[in-house]
Amino acid sequence: MLEKPDSTHEKKRISSLLLMLSTLVSRLLGIVRVRLISAFFGADGTADVLNFTFSIPNNIRKLLAEGALSSAFIPVLTKAVKQDESSLETSHAQHLLARILGFQAVVLIPLTIFVWIFPESVITFLSDFSDAHQIAMASVLLKYFIIYLFIISVTAVIQAALNCRSIFHISALAPLIFSTTVIFSIIFLSSRFGAYAMGMGVLAGGFLQFFFQLAAYYKSGYRLSFSFQFADPNFRVVLRTFIPVLLTSGIFAVTQQVSFYLASRLPTGAVTALSNAVVFWQMPFGVFYVSIATVFFPAMSKDFQKNDVKGLQENLEKGIGYIVVFLLPSAIILFFLSREVVFSILLSGKFTEENAKRTADALMAFMPGLVFAGLFNYVQRFFYSIQTVYNAVKAAIIYAILDISITILCIVMNFDVVSLGIGNSTAYIAAFIIQMHLVRKELPGLLPGAAAFRNFLRVLAANSPLVILLIVYKYFAGVWYITGSLLRNFLLLIIIGAVCGLTVFTSYRLFSVDFLYRKKA
Repeated sequence: MLEKPDSTHEKKRISSLLLMLSTLVSRLLGIVRVRLISAFFGADGTADVLNFTFSIPNNIRKLLAEGALSSAFIPVLTKAVKQDESSLETSHAQHLLARILGFQAVVLIPLTIFVWIFPESVITFLSDFSDAHQIAMASVLLKYFIIYLFIISVTAVIQAALNCRSIFHISALAPLIFSTTVIFSIIFLSSRFGAYAMGMGVLAGGFLQFFFQLAAYYKSGYRLSFSFQFADPNFRVVLRTFIPVLLTSGIFAVTQQVSFYLASRLPTGAVTALSNAVVFWQMPFGVFYVSIATVFFPAMSKDFQKNDVKGLQENLEKGIGYIVVFLLPSAIILFFLSREVVFSILLSGKFTEENAKRTADALMAFMPGLVFAGLFNYVQRFFYSIQTVYNAVKAAIIYAILDISITILCIVMNFDVVSLGIGNSTAYIAAFIIQMHLVRKELPGLLPGAAAFRNFLRVLAANSPLVILLIVYKYFAGVWYITGSLLRNFLLLIIIGAVCGLTVFTSYRLFSVDFLYRKKA
């Protein structure tokens, strides 16, 4: 029985809101984690080692977990689930999942063994650390983190299977367990184990996140099995798609790793300033873009499998519209309040005023590109869903060249860690414009239409009261945040944020902007 369009949209709305709420809590916990690292370890060599080393498995995860591999196999898994629904005697999805897990094992087990044998060689190759103590510490931490990489990669396959079954709440809550475990480890174990406490917390959190989703995975009728029989037709389709998607995600991972490398060549504390700025940047990006893409990506894949051009058009427009609706005010708020946010949350313990200023300046430089980063990544998912990944590869190459080139130019001009934000923002803006040209050239009928453009203008107008409010605030407020991470400052920051949020909510209602709000019939 076919679902009514209103019913389908309502499910997407509820799923998106649930993911946004849980991701918001997860990102807040991530900021708490950053604050604890800053307070316990400051922005000295230890904090740089922690942030740099953890970036290595995170970048590889984008290739073999929820990044490239998920983007390649979710459209095929969606088709396999549909095949299973039409025949009770087949298990196309289970067979595909087993082969995906087997493929991960073939790649990650040798990588894990290599890292455990040659950890120092990996660190010295990827970083510019010269201090023997930093290299030794990073080498030990990398052993923890590489095991976490294997666990989280398997977990990503489980999560994709649940999402294709429209089970979003389990995968939405799982990251909360991870963040809580890491926070607990830093608070209670760092006095005894130092920086290694975070490694223990990451490893324990990865296992708990895995087991939390495993129960729902089995309840959905799947088994955790590994198959190395890669001759399966569905897996071959995944592999053909995975190679160009891997290239695309690899470009992004290398670009980010280059950014951390360039930061490691700047004066001490730059890596931590970059890492902290990215955490704050990822707050709205993760809450809004990731939540929207998680719901709409499988939906676009289903539309493509059903040859539903109208549905594909609607999901493309809806996703783009929601990303602008949520990320635009987020970018405006963080641009104007970058120092208030960083000083009120991080300025304590060993984290100095100069450290806070560098982080805030970097964060401000990232903000102009926030909306375009969401749009760019969403259209990349659109390319994956309609299996035109060569367009995604072209767009990724353009982004990487622009990001690295502009960043290096800004570093030469002595812009310090701000260079990384300028390069990132400029690259996303330019790459998205080129990306939409690729959409127009490949599928002109699927470009957002006049109605979508009018909605975009309406969103811009609806955010003007927020801009005016923040300009007035900056003129009269002064530098109250300079005293750092005090309860008074934190509460004041919450009040200012609440006023900004209320302003956006009211303005969106007055301008009739669709922001997942359920209108009364």
